[in-house]
Amino acid sequence: MLSEILGDYPRVRVIEILITHPWSEYTKKDLSEASGISRRTLYTLLDELETYQIIKPTRKIGSAQLYTLNQESKTTHALMTFQKELAEIEISKQLSGEDDLHEGESVISSSIKKVA
Repeated sequence: MLSEILGDYPRVRVIEILITHPWSEYTKKDLSEASGISRRTLYTLLDELETYQIIKPTRKIGSAQLYTLNQESKTTHALMTFQKELAEIEISKQLSGEDDLHEGESVISSSIKKVA
């Protein structure tokens, strides 16, 4: 859902995986494969995601470091709230039988029109 709004970027893909499975632990390889990005790209993102407290290291299995979503982070809470709101908009849209968005319209602008 996030990548539909924010774009299909490696950072968004990784965050979306973490938010979708908040209690799971991932190796770098797991995150790379699940998000469809190269390990090199992932390694670049990990420091950034740790800096923003979105991801945190948990434990090691052998030499493999495991990571999980940092559920105590204000940043993570904001992202999860945003994803939840987007999901609720999509569910409401589907229940009401609305067509897809009009050309050039985003989910957010469509929702704003409904509220106004």
